[in-house]
Order: sequence, then C-alpha cells, then structure tokens
Amino acid sequence: MSSRVRTATTQSLSGNSDGIQLTPFIADDILPLDFAPPIGPELVSKDELPAAWAYKRFNDLDAKESYRTKLLQELTNALEAQNSETATGTSAALRNLMGQMAEQGAVVLADIVAPEAFLELVARYDEIMAREGSGSFIHRFVDLRRTVGLLTDPAVNKPLLHPLMIALISYAVGGPIRMVDARAKDAEPLSVLAQDNMLHIDNTPFNDEYKILVTWRRGTAQGPAGQNFTFLPGTHKLARTCFVNEAGVPWSSENASIFTTTDRIRKVFDAQMQLRGQDNPTVVEVSDSERPLSTVFAAGSLVHHRFRTATGNARSCVIMAFHRVADNPGRLVSDLTDTPDASLSELLTSGVPDDSYQQRFITTLCAAADEIAELLLKWKDTPQRPVPLPLQEKQIDGPRFEEWISAATEAPDVQAIRNREQPIRYGEVLSREEFFDLIWRLMRFDKHGPLDLILYHDNREEPRKWARNLIREMSADRLHERLLGWRADMDQHRPADCLRPLQIHALISEVLETLPLDGNQTPPADWHDDMLGMSPAAAARSVKHLLEDVAEALLRCEDMPAYLSTSLFAFWSVDTAYSLDGRRNLVVYDCARRLLRHYLMLSLTSL
Repeated sequence: MSSRVRTATTQSLSGNSDGIQLTPFIADDILPLDFAPPIGPELVSKDELPAAWAYKRFNDLDAKESYRTKLLQELTNALEAQNSETATGTSAALRNLMGQMAEQGAVVLADIVAPEAFLELVARYDEIMAREGSGSFIHRFVDLRRTVGLLTDPAVNKPLLHPLMIALISYAVGGPIRMVDARAKDAEPLSVLAQDNMLHIDNTPFNDEYKILVTWRRGTAQGPAGQNFTFLPGTHKLARTCFVNEAGVPWSSENASIFTTTDRIRKVFDAQMQLRGQDNPTVVEVSDSERPLSTVFAAGSLVHHRFRTATGNARSCVIMAFHRVADNPGRLVSDLTDTPDASLSELLTSGVPDDSYQQRFITTLCAAADEIAELLLKWKDTPQRPVPLPLQEKQIDGPRFEEWISAATEAPDVQAIRNREQPIRYGEVLSREEFFDLIWRLMRFDKHGPLDLILYHDNREEPRKWARNLIREMSADRLHERLLGWRADMDQHRPADCLRPLQIHALISEVLETLPLDGNQTPPADWHDDMLGMSPAAAARSVKHLLEDVAEALLRCEDMPAYLSTSLFAFWSVDTAYSLDGRRNLVVYDCARRLLRHYLMLSLTSL
C-alpha cells in the first residue's frame, strides 16, 4: 500500500547560491512504495512451534538437569560448610527463590548492600555517565565495556553481580553463564513509544537470555519511583513463534518481539490467563520508594516493559545480559587476561570459556557461599523489609493498570515527538550552516525510529550489536563530528535523489563486494573511543553483519517511518565501513554519498 505523505526538497534559490529553500512535495510523486505486511508477535506453547528444535531453551534438557543437580548440591554443601547451624534455612531459601524464578520468570531483590555502600556505586556511575553518556531525547547511555571496572570492582559491584543472582540465572539456564552485554542508562520522565520502551521480549526467540536490572532513583540510594520496570509473570513459559522459509530454515525479526497495539496486548493477556488459570491478567510493577532494586528475569522469554511516563522521578539503571556458555561462547571483554585466580565478576566478563570453565565457575560461585548466606539470612531476619520483594504485592490494577495500558499503546512515537520538537518550516530559506544543523537535529530523532532487523536461528546476528549500538547510541556531539565529514555533499538535493529499497540493497551489496571487511582495516585515530576495546577484525565483522541485515530489512519495511530510519542506518553503516577502512575507498564513498542524499530528501517528509 503506497503512502500519500508530503515531502520537502531543498532547492538553492536562483541568484543566491548560499540559500536553501525547503519546498513541499507529494511523496507519491517522488517515491511511491509498496510496503510489506506488518510482522507481529505471537506467544505459543512449545508444542505449537513450527521449529522447536531451533530454540536453545528446549535443547540439551538432560545435560541441563544434570548441571542443575550438581550446582544445587555443591551450593548446599558450601552453605553447610559455611555455617552448619543456618544451612538448612539458607538452602531452603535458595530453593524457594529458584522455584519463584521458574514459576514467575523473575526475582526482585532489595537491601543487597547498605545505603552508604550503594552511594559509592552511584558516585562511580554518575561520574561515568557524565563523562561518556550519549545523551539522546530517549535516554543517556553508556556501553560498560568502556569501563568494565564498574562491573568487576568488589567495592561497588555487589548490587550488580551478587553471587546469589548469578546462581539463580545459572540454575535457570542449566549451565555456567557469561555476560554478553552490559550497559548503563538514565531515563528522564518521558512518554514515548520507541523500540527501547515498548512492551517486548528481549533478544531472539532462539536464545535463552537472562538479565539483571539494577534500578534506583537517579543520584540517590533510594528506590525507583518513576520509569519503572514492569512484567507479566508466567509468560516466560510460552515462546515467541518463528517463521520458516522455503528452504526450511527458521527465522524471526525484532518486530516479532514487540507488543504495540491493544489487540496484541490482549492476546498476551489471553495467553497468560489460560496458562495460569486466571480470570484477569497480571502485571507487576517493580518499585520501592526507599530501596534500590536488583531484578533477575528471563529477558528472552518474559514479556516486560519500561513503564515510561511524563511524570515521576528520573531513573538510573545498569542492565547486564547473560547466556549459557554452551549456547554462546566468547567473552564480553576480549582484551583482558583470564587468570586462574579470577573473581566471579572477572570470570563472567573476561573468562575464557574452555573445558575447565564449568568447574571453575561452580567452584568460584561456591566460594562466595558466605555472601549468599548473608543475603538469604537477611530475608529471614527482616520480614518487615523483605529482601525478595513479594511480587503479589506489586501487581497493578484499577487506574494504574489503565495508565500502563495507555503508556504501552498510546504514547507518542518517535516521529510524533520529532515533529513536535523539530518542526520543518516549509518555505523558509536556510543558510548552509542552518541546513546542516537541521539535518543533524533530525538525525538525532530518526536514529531511534523503527528498525526491524532479522533474527537467525543460529544466532549469527550477535556480532552486529556493536555496530548497531554505535549508530543508535551515538552522542549528539559525535554525530555532529561524523556528519561534518559529509558537509560538502549536503546541498542541491532533488526528488531524484530518493532511492527505492532494491536500489539501496544494490548499493550495500556493492559496498560488501568492494570492501572485504576482513579485519585488515586500520580505523582512523579519532575512532579510538568508538571501538570499545574491539579489535579491527571484530569491528569489521560487526559492520559486515549489520550491512547485510540492514539491506535485508529495507525490503521488509512496513511503513514510511520504518523506511526512513532504516535508510539512515544504511547510510551510517556504510559510513562506518568507510571509516574503518581509513576513508580511502572511493566506491564506498560514493555509495555513502548517495545514501546520505537519499536520507536528506526523505528526512524532509512530513509523515
């Protein structure tokens, strides 16, 4: 279905070579498109999956159960050795939490450290965010691979990586685990329906991903009171269905993981109620006015949501993702040495997943039995301040439930906020400097627009995360710096600059054929901070995967906003490849130039 929208082009005024006038056009006159049918999520049981064999959580079941038995026995023995008088109670409490994780899909812990100790974490976090945070209209973001010390320093990392939380995840996935992602985010009060803030399930349906989410009121040792984490307990027992192509290969996409309409949310409620034998849906809001919270949850299967509203307090958080080592070998930080006496946090972030990893992992975890026992005993000793939050007391209903539904379905999308905050004043004449500034400001919104990348059953999209985050989380200053390199190409744009999906696909194919991205590239000096410790080979591999998947996604866009943001990703992906290669390949330069001119033309469309 083609979209009748209005677009604007830029034309230099006759007699005024420095003036660029914004003139409206009809989109159907310059770029009529037939969009793909929308892709949406569907939760089903294992028996209803078209390719259950591709889902890691349903594989190696005997080996996983054997590991659980071994882990629980060794933890029980360690608790007994630590204190025989309290071991019965602590072992029972541990099994209780493991059962809650299996039944609800989440465990929420409080009082892991005293407020004064948590303030040390806050001070370190705020310093990192002030120095490296990539401020955008949605959030401030830092990839913690930049500063892995926050994760490994025992002076501050207990709320982030307490051994009890690691034990819960390892038991749930049935194997030793490693960290695959770690990020810090500040969220101001804001109502927005963006990819980072929709009701969703994380990662890919084929992985078994768990996360730890640590949340607090920004700048304090108090609990989150706004922009809260919410989830639908029990939904982790279901699975996102997948598609199967003509060759019998399963696949999915990111849009098959987000619930953005009332009808889609109603179907989730129906599935949850049928699964749990309930008459009403259950939504839990994770909040505590006094205490910071550490939530452990089945991110790759539990339906959850960052409840963003225009009211409440600003929230800070650290988010860490974990996979079973057998499912996803590798290291979060590859340029650190793995030593025999590595701590648990060092093992999780930089341990080499070889044949010895499983026993090293269990031994290191059991060595922290005193810390596990201390937290479990605190649960017993302070019933008035429960360490694991009783989730039934955090269920929302009435007006709060209706407010949550509204936030999940009716909040303004990125395009609406962009139009409100950065309106295009058609008819105005801009100088080149003003035009550059306008495009830079539009890009700051458009890089957060819809992007539906493919998800492969063999998880081969995993390397693209660095390149994707490099673009989406680019700071305003860095965006400005990189865009300055293309300033000479930013004028005299015409409707003829617009490209159709197959044309962009062909340009990206030309880039991939021309530039081997084999790891022999030498990034320019100004890219040191962007690399996050990545080797040129790893960075090149990430960009190559992103280029391939953006090209594929362009053929499946469901509307013009998606085509706009995916086109922008195409430009910045090619620019990244061009930069990693030392900005010397003229063929790649020309492809990037054409993609930029296409985006400039399209970005001036009133969608």
